[in-house]
Amino acid sequence: MYAIRSKNVWGIIKRTLNRVDPRLIEHGERVAYIALQILEESGRELPKDVVKNILLTCLIHDIGAYKTEEIDCIVKFESGNVWEHSIYGSLFLKMFAPLDDYVEAVLYHHADYKCLKDNGVTGNSLLFADIIHLADRADQLWQMKSEIKHEIRQKKGTVFSAEAVELLIAADEKKHIRDQLTSERFLDEIEERVEQMQFSEKEQRTYLEMLAYSIDFRSEFMVLHTITTVNASMAIADVMELTDSQKKCLYYGALLHDVGKVSTPVEILEKPGALTPEEFEIMKQHVVESGKILEEYVHPDIYRIAVRHHEKLDGSGYPLGLHGEDLSKEERICAVADIVSALIRKRSYKQVFSKEQTIKILNDMAERNKICPEVTEAVVSNYDTLMDQINANGVYLSDIYQNMKTEYRAMLGMLGENGFPRLLS
Repeated sequence: MYAIRSKNVWGIIKRTLNRVDPRLIEHGERVAYIALQILEESGRELPKDVVKNILLTCLIHDIGAYKTEEIDCIVKFESGNVWEHSIYGSLFLKMFAPLDDYVEAVLYHHADYKCLKDNGVTGNSLLFADIIHLADRADQLWQMKSEIKHEIRQKKGTVFSAEAVELLIAADEKKHIRDQLTSERFLDEIEERVEQMQFSEKEQRTYLEMLAYSIDFRSEFMVLHTITTVNASMAIADVMELTDSQKKCLYYGALLHDVGKVSTPVEILEKPGALTPEEFEIMKQHVVESGKILEEYVHPDIYRIAVRHHEKLDGSGYPLGLHGEDLSKEERICAVADIVSALIRKRSYKQVFSKEQTIKILNDMAERNKICPEVTEAVVSNYDTLMDQINANGVYLSDIYQNMKTEYRAMLGMLGENGFPRLLS
């Protein structure tokens, strides 16, 4: 059975990033389209995999921009203040995505061409950073005015390479790029390219893991939530002897269950006390947003696992108020795994709960017909073994987060010292 079809990986990433901020909706796709026109005008014969990777890099080039103040800088072209999201985004690609050759393109996608050359950036890193930078700026300019030729020509050889500028102008004269963007006809061409994209199962998994973890990494208190939910789900699935196809759906459902939190304000995720009724309603919307992101892009069983993890057997859950007879075994497992993750990890409003506290809460919820007694029994009876599995499998992500923090601070230090950051080896 399929879990996610190749072409839908692009769609899931696109829908998720479109929810970061209304001002960035379809920005990544527009940048991908403009970059594609520059490359086609150059006459370069690029393999399909290279084109796929360039387009994906363009799509996710702003993955590090999750704070309002950073997005303000992007929109206003305050190039001196956009390094933070560029550094953070490049580290995500370095740590997760199979885009090793494009990490520096994301790191330097707001850096001037002359600055890059002066600092020894060469080869494809220079080429792709320059193209993404120009495509990014052209998109922002075309959102405000119809004619940008004079403005970008003034900056050729300094902000952008002369070659990229002239290629963009030539491509625009042939294809009227702004008209394609404003009419959204460009989406047809992007869709044709997406249809041709092929992702191995390993690539699918890697991109979707990067996406899920980038959302968790918005808050230090949520760093291990998704991976703990995934690991708990899979450990319970082993105890309950689910089939391989059930485990596959459960894995992806658990991995993607909180993608809708990309639009939940960090202030709510990190609030130290109880949420107000109004804040809780906002928090509950993450499930609805997850559904909108995943709808028609994943296997129906994966979709239901992801969007039903807050349903309760007695009908008191959300967003649909379903009852026990409506919920599959996999959906019940993910719901319990999500609760286990919340209990055994530190949150902004609570400390780590002990084994005794966790078991008491789970048993109480099962007795009150909130969660599945069978799944609860599987957790309680195998608690120590499950925790060993969950914690062992979570170590690597915790290490990645700490390494990212270390490298991020070091690169910001370089920026302060000499105005130019570099990736650590």
